[in-house]
Amino acid sequence: MAFHRVAAAVFLLLLFIGYINLYTVLDPSQDTYITPPPLGEDLYRELWGFDWSRGLDVRVESFEAASYRGSTISVAKISFSLLPGTPDCRIYGWLYGSPSSEGPWILLVHGLGGDHTFFEETLGGYKIAYELALRGFKVLSIDAAGHGESCIPGGESWRDRATTLEPGEFFLYYVYLSGVRAVEAAEALGAEPGRIAVMGVSMGGLTSYTVASLHPSVTLAIPIVASGCLSCMIQSGGLANLVGPSDAPVDGETVEKLSSSDPLSYIKLAASKGLLEGKASTYSSPATTSTSPQRV
Repeated sequence: MAFHRVAAAVFLLLLFIGYINLYTVLDPSQDTYITPPPLGEDLYRELWGFDWSRGLDVRVESFEAASYRGSTISVAKISFSLLPGTPDCRIYGWLYGSPSSEGPWILLVHGLGGDHTFFEETLGGYKIAYELALRGFKVLSIDAAGHGESCIPGGESWRDRATTLEPGEFFLYYVYLSGVRAVEAAEALGAEPGRIAVMGVSMGGLTSYTVASLHPSVTLAIPIVASGCLSCMIQSGGLANLVGPSDAPVDGETVEKLSSSDPLSYIKLAASKGLLEGKASTYSSPATTSTSPQRV
């Protein structure tokens, strides 16, 4: 029930904001798309088979109070390690709360090329991060890996990791990992397992699907705008948002290489958690026919 209220509140908020963005439109002349294979157990173990809380090293960097619609919102800047054993490669987040913030936690993830300030901008008269905090939610908004102040291994920004499509090296893996680790950071800061949602725009929406599928503590994903089938977006107009090498062909091999970054590859995990409310059985993707790997 709590998360139904979360979804309703966010939906109403977005209606007020009027934030409509037809960012990706599939080519109506194309009847079918090559869908990614389900993520194999070996690859799952390689990418996700470690203790996500290990070496997290959560730090509170600074604290300030802001005024919003006549109320005081506390804003704490935090950081945590992206990978175990790499304490200097850090992800930065901003934690918003108010005296009434005793409800579920919401992790906010921005779109490609953006940062956490997207959710501080005034849209339709509202600032999403502040508004959700005012309505009783605890809000953690991050700079995803390779964006804003946050690190990405082997480069200074996400663009440096978009030159390869290899699983575990492609920038979206690190973006998703920053979301998974952010959930762990939220728990370290007092979030209750089962009372955490992930909401994102575009790239952040892809992250919301994937993190919600992967992490057992997340029970709601709220994807917004261009957030579904990554391979379909690529096939409908080249590499989506130019996220990969400019000479990469739009074909089955590219789709397969990017499978670990496509939410469709995690659809069985999402279905097993009830995130799809039983709709996975009607989905025609091959990803629905394979046994999902288990976290180790």
